[in-house]
Amino acid sequence: MFDTRSARAAGMFPCFALLWALATLVHQLSFTFWLQTWEGWLLTFATCLVVLEPRCVVRFSALLVFSLLNLWQKLPFVPNHMLFEGMLNVTILIVTIGVVSQAGLGFPGWVLIEREFVRRFRAFFVAGGAKAAFLMATEAPRNPLLGGATSGVLLLGLGQALAGRPPQPRGGEEIIARVSPILRVQAVIVYWWAAIQKLNWDYLNPEVSCGADLHRDMASFLPFLPTADWALYGAIYGSLALEFGIPVLLLIRRTRPFGFLLGVLFHLWLSIHPAGGIYSFSALLFALYFLFLPATAVAEWQRLTRAQLAWLRRRCPVSLETWLPRIVIAVFLAGVLSQAICYTVLGRTRDTFEVANRIGFWLWAIFGLWSGGTHVAASWRVRHESLEWPHRPAGSVAWLAVLLVLGNGLNPWIGLKTQTCFSMYSNLRSEAFGNHLFLKRVDHFGYQRDLVELVKSEPDLLDPTGSPTRLQHFANHGKIFPYFELRRLVSEYEGNVRLVYRRHGEELKFERQVGNVTGDERLNEPIPLLLRKFLWFRRYETFYGPMYCTH
Repeated sequence: MFDTRSARAAGMFPCFALLWALATLVHQLSFTFWLQTWEGWLLTFATCLVVLEPRCVVRFSALLVFSLLNLWQKLPFVPNHMLFEGMLNVTILIVTIGVVSQAGLGFPGWVLIEREFVRRFRAFFVAGGAKAAFLMATEAPRNPLLGGATSGVLLLGLGQALAGRPPQPRGGEEIIARVSPILRVQAVIVYWWAAIQKLNWDYLNPEVSCGADLHRDMASFLPFLPTADWALYGAIYGSLALEFGIPVLLLIRRTRPFGFLLGVLFHLWLSIHPAGGIYSFSALLFALYFLFLPATAVAEWQRLTRAQLAWLRRRCPVSLETWLPRIVIAVFLAGVLSQAICYTVLGRTRDTFEVANRIGFWLWAIFGLWSGGTHVAASWRVRHESLEWPHRPAGSVAWLAVLLVLGNGLNPWIGLKTQTCFSMYSNLRSEAFGNHLFLKRVDHFGYQRDLVELVKSEPDLLDPTGSPTRLQHFANHGKIFPYFELRRLVSEYEGNVRLVYRRHGEELKFERQVGNVTGDERLNEPIPLLLRKFLWFRRYETFYGPMYCTH
């Protein structure tokens, strides 16, 4: 039967692919650690390829694969929203494989369709191999000159590859039709998990609440913000109301325009905070919001973007279709170069990270204001028309990916990890007696019962390095944590180490000198790969006082 909703929402795939790629570039600006890994470079260039040609399913699929590869390389030390994005990418990839398989094309067929695309990318793949060899050669000097030279060769290879537009295999619209309902459900679950984890006594306490802390931080550079108790309580309860309420407004047909308005304003406001990653989270949600647009609003969104392009075309002396994607990529690369210069001149320190993060913020602001504003305008203009979503749910094995999101938020309550479980800025503590209003931990796993206190270590394994290289060095301070994390710290440290720690009320010692171990030999054993990648626990100063704000 002909679906008029889908007809009105035709052409969604390139729009979503472009928004997804732009959100990925914002992620790369937010955390520039990818510059030190070959996986990060592959993801960045695959993303640029999608910006240049968002209609190409092969390029978009490459973005998904390289994003998951980059995520795997960083696990478990990733922000909550990046882990969530990985779950979304798994969902999209499963749907894509299903669509391609049903079309009878398969991977060999894609390679045949893209043979010219692959031929033109030979130089890029060779240059990429050179860059990977440089990054993986630990004995080679990691100097900026050699790093810049390999990056330059990579850019030249990319330029040659982009001498023409690649073929565009069909299937993009079918992918969007099948995956949109699943991604909407996953987004709603994340919103509600984030709110549920905040329902604890310490988040409601303005003395220590993350909601109040974030508000005070913003008031320090926005002096017009009040910081009286009523304002702090407003920030606390207002954030809870919005995180519960925005998805409700988006789910109810007649309130969807208000859901877009509140969601965009809320996340634009949050992104002003200087903490690394907050504006990256907003970018991800703005890309997802596109899938919440009613069919009539999708058509209006497309009409608005065409009008914006026409306005730019009248004022632009060059071919906009050719040059606008290249300008976007050039601005992104200029931002990355500016951040790299900051680290080179000022040193790789936490303070420099804050400076570099602000560079990324201003580039995010361009994307955020454009995408958020277009979402709101499109939904508001059709508020008196049909507000049904363009695609109905359909049977797919990809629906199982919803369990990833549900299970991830459930982790603290079954005795598993306490980081990256959608508990960002929540003051949540599930260990010991916990602080949640109604949820209590049921220990199906023993990690949270087996706690240690690190009394002393030489060298200081808890000291955040002065040259941070991953998220672990920015978050998670404290000296009390599960034995699992002590084992991670000791087994991953390559030099000699001496520890004094308390476990089950007993003071214990551990020493490793030139390979000789005295004490608990399990601390010296590497953690199995899957556990090392998927478990990460918070650290605490004490269990007898309030739970202070931590990511």
